[in-house]
Amino acid sequence: MRARAESNPADKSSTLKAMAKVLDESLGRASDAQSVLIRALAETPEDGDLYAEIDRLAAASGGYGRYADALEERATSIFDATMPRTFGDVSARSPKRI
Repeated sequence: MRARAESNPADKSSTLKAMAKVLDESLGRASDAQSVLIRALAETPEDGDLYAEIDRLAAASGGYGRYADALEERATSIFDATMPRTFGDVSARSPKRI
């Protein structure tokens, strides 16, 4: 599958968007299209158009739970990635107490 072969996140996201378009428009599989776009969101979370399209597909397929789970996972991964750095920054500035 071409999406797996892509190493550049933007290229992978473009491939996934094209797959989602075929799933939704040609095959009428809105739920599957939403799942594919959620994968694209993991690659390019800065792509604002993805959020609107995933929301539209969630409405069409009743997939708001899946969308909420993906957003929660994304938020958790961001928090987990910044926590050690943030904690390290704070502890470096804090005076040592004995």
